Amino acid sequence: MGGRRFTFPRFPGAAGRRALVGLCLLLCLGRGVAATPTPLEVRALYLYNFSLFVTWPQSAFDAPGAPLRYCVVGNPALARLLARLVKGEEARGHPLQLVERPSSFENCHLLYLDHSLGERIGRILAAVRARPVLTVGDSEAFVRAGGMVGLVRQGRRIRPVIDRAAVAASRIHISSKLLRLARLIGKEP
Repeated sequence: MGGRRFTFPRFPGAAGRRALVGLCLLLCLGRGVAATPTPLEVRALYLYNFSLFVTWPQSAFDAPGAPLRYCVVGNPALARLLARLVKGEEARGHPLQLVERPSSFENCHLLYLDHSLGERIGRILAAVRARPVLTVGDSEAFVRAGGMVGLVRQGRRIRPVIDRAAVAASRIHISSKLLRLARLIGKEP
């Protein structure tokens, strides 16, 4: 056979494993190879990969090897997808963990608040304001209401909208790689 030989791309390190897991999620969720990911799957991948592009201050962790805690409120389907993605993974020496029912939102490192929570969103955002908790929602209205990142649907794509001032107030650092993908609002202090 004289055709070209296919070789799998190499994925070194944690970033490579994440890329491979993301590729598998997109291709292997039981819908066939030609499947297009759903908005829910894309949001789960964004949340999962934020641990690569976001740095929390050391004071946000109980100990040097303490888990990086994800909390998803108001969207059980997203929580289930994310639980599968974070299982057995770690980022920067912190195992990734999904907390199903957080006792306090301040104990979350990444807090996803679904739009279905309605007025509760404002109260929850107020409780974690200026703390090292990356708050993520699914709309630009969420960001304008005080959230940090909105995973906003634009046509057939999901694109992050980031409020730089809200992020800076929390002492969280977002990589320039993620910032380049996002639409930025608010001024950096």
